[in-house]
Amino acid sequence: MDAFLDVTTEVRSRGGKYLHIDLGGPISEEQTLGYRINAAAEKNGDFTGGDDLERYFFSAALDWQVSDRLFIRLDGDYQDKSTVSQPLIGLASDPNDPDRKILPPYVDTSDVLLGQPWAKYQTESYNLAARADFWLNDNWQWVNQAALSGNDRFTVFPDIYSVDTQGNVLSSAIHITPDETYDTLSAHSFISGQLTTAAIEHELVIGVSIRDYESKDGRWFELTNPVGNIFNPIHSSKPQFPDYPEPTKTEASESALFITDTLHFNDVFYATLGLRHIQYKKEQTLPGQTKTTLDDRTFNTPIIGLNYNPSDQLAFYASYSEGAGEGGVAVIGSGAINEGESLGPQESEQIEAGIKYQTDTMNYSMAIFEIEKMLEYHNHITNYFVQDGVQSHKGIELNASGSLAHGLATVASITLMDPSLDKLDGEPALNGNTPANVPEFQANLYVDYQLPFWEALSINAGIFHVGEREQNVNNTLKLPAYTRFDLGAKYHLTDINTTLRLKAENLFDKEYWLSGGAKGIDWGVAPVAAAPLSPH
Repeated sequence: MDAFLDVTTEVRSRGGKYLHIDLGGPISEEQTLGYRINAAAEKNGDFTGGDDLERYFFSAALDWQVSDRLFIRLDGDYQDKSTVSQPLIGLASDPNDPDRKILPPYVDTSDVLLGQPWAKYQTESYNLAARADFWLNDNWQWVNQAALSGNDRFTVFPDIYSVDTQGNVLSSAIHITPDETYDTLSAHSFISGQLTTAAIEHELVIGVSIRDYESKDGRWFELTNPVGNIFNPIHSSKPQFPDYPEPTKTEASESALFITDTLHFNDVFYATLGLRHIQYKKEQTLPGQTKTTLDDRTFNTPIIGLNYNPSDQLAFYASYSEGAGEGGVAVIGSGAINEGESLGPQESEQIEAGIKYQTDTMNYSMAIFEIEKMLEYHNHITNYFVQDGVQSHKGIELNASGSLAHGLATVASITLMDPSLDKLDGEPALNGNTPANVPEFQANLYVDYQLPFWEALSINAGIFHVGEREQNVNNTLKLPAYTRFDLGAKYHLTDINTTLRLKAENLFDKEYWLSGGAKGIDWGVAPVAAAPLSPH
C-alpha cells in the first residue's frame, strides 16, 4: 500500500465553506499495518436560511495483517452537527371552497427561515467497530465483529399547520424533544466456506448475531412560533425552556441464527437459499410507570435467489426476500393520542426479477419488482398513529451507465411504478389509494464530456424528473411534477494532482415541492431549498 493525502475544499454561495482531509498509508515497513484518517468541517450561513448548518466529522481506521490467517480491522467515527430546523408548511383553504385544501403559496426556504435562528437540530453521534477475520484453511473463514454506536440529539420541530393564500400563518407551534439518546450494541459471528456435494458446489454462510438497542426519548414540550407570514417571518429571542419532562425508556433486543447457501449447479446457473430466525423482544418504561413488554415474538425471514448467466455479458436473475426491522415512533406534533410511543416491528416483503447486459463500455439492466411494507400513518378515525395494512410498490426500473463514446460518460435511469395502499382495516376507505409522496414516473440523466481539444477540462450536466405525487394518503391533493437541471465543470491540474470543480444545482431556479408530509403526517408540504453554486 502507498501513502496518500487528498484534500477537498469548497466555497459555496451564501457563505458556505467545506474542508475535507483524507490520508492514509502503511505504518510498518512490512506493510502489515495500515491506517486511514478522514476529517471534515463544514459551515453554511448563520442559521437564518434553509440550508444553514455547522458540522465536524472525524474517522479513523486501522488494518492489521497479523499473520497469513488472521486479519484485524478497527474503525471509529465521530460527528457533531447542527442544522437549521425548517417546518413543513401547512395547506391553505380554497377561497371559493373553504372545505377544499390547496397548496400554500411557494416560498424559497433557502433564504427564508420559517423556524427560529436559535431552534437548531443538534446531533452528536459515534460508531466504534472491531472485526477479526480468521482463515481456518484455504476454504473456510471465521469472521467475528462487534460494534457500538450512539446518537445524542436535541431536536426542534417548528410546525406551520395552516396558512392562507397570502402566506399569513393561521396556526403554528414549536415542538422540542430535548436530550434524546439512542445506543446500540451489535455483534455477529459466522463461518463461511465452500464444499461440494453430488457435483454441486456450495458457498455456505452460517452464523449468529445479537443486537441490543436502548433509547431515552418521547418527552417533549411546545412553544409558540410567531412567524406571522411565510414571506416576512418574525424571529424571536430564545425563550426560557420549562423543566424537561421525564423520558420514555425503550429497550429492544434481537438475536438471530442465519444460514445462506449458494448452490452452483454448473458454470451458468446457481441459486441462493437463506433463512434468518429472529427472536425479538421490546420493552418500554413510560414516565412514572413500570416496565411493560410491547413485543415478544419470533420471525423467520427467508431469501431465495436464482441466477442464470449464459455468457460473460448476459445475466438473468430472480429473488424473493422477507425482512423485519425496527418500527417507527408515533410522530410528535401529529395530534395523535399516542404521540411519542414506539410502534411494533415493521415487516416487509420483496420480489424482483431482472436482466443485466454489459458490453466493453456500457452496462444495461432492467428489473421488475414488487415491495410491500407495513404502513405507518395517523388514523383520523381513532386518532392513533398506527401500523395498519401495507404500502405496495410495483414497478419496472431501467438503467444504463458507462461510456457512450470516447470522453463521453453517462448514467441514465427510468422508473415506472404502480404504488398502492392495501389491506387496511382501521381506515378501509384508504384501500386502493396511492401512498403519499411516491411518483409513478421518474427519470434521471447525467452526462460527463471530456473536451477532445482540452482533455484537462470536462463539462457535466444532469436532468432529474419526478412525476406527479399525492400529498396525503387520502389522495385529496397532488404535488405537481417537476424537472430539475444541474450543470457543472471540472478541470484537472496534472502537475499538482488537483481537480477544480464548479457545480450549479437547480440551474434555472425551478420552484417545486420536495415532499408532502413526513413520517405519516399528512398536513404539510416541504418546498425545495434552492441549491447553492459550489466551486471547489
